[in-house]
Amino acid sequence: MVCGFLGFMCVPAILAVVLGHMALSRIDKSGKTLTGSGQAIAGLIMGYMAVALIPMIGLMSAIAVPSFIRARSRAQASTVLNEARQLDAAKDAYALENSHTGTDKADFADLTPFLKAGSKLSTNGGSDSLGGAFRIGTIQERLRVSPQTQETLSAATGGATFWGPYS
Repeated sequence: MVCGFLGFMCVPAILAVVLGHMALSRIDKSGKTLTGSGQAIAGLIMGYMAVALIPMIGLMSAIAVPSFIRARSRAQASTVLNEARQLDAAKDAYALENSHTGTDKADFADLTPFLKAGSKLSTNGGSDSLGGAFRIGTIQERLRVSPQTQETLSAATGGATFWGPYS
């Protein structure tokens, strides 16, 4: 019966069934002088129920794990997109404050003062959360997310439309 209680684990469920049958067999052979058939039957029932649940748990896991992975990738993609937006805003602030226009080039060091001090984005040297380098370019060019990052997260993002102007 104890094995039946622990039936959510595979081995105790099988043990509950085997030991339950062994106990019932001994009780029958003893001519009913041994008692405990109720406990043996309870162990059998719980063991069989646990054995029946094992495939269901496996099936639920097989369905849930890919969803969790996809959700994690989508969260990573959203983080990178947010980092791109922050860098783009920092680039705009840099251009306004320093009267830069058009073809003037900006680099990550120029944008760092316009990012929150100590933030992951300000300390990563111009790389996104996955290690891909942002392409900052000139003031008039749009900031771009690295092609490697876009490719890595393509299954979760559905392609270039997710990245909008940053692809």
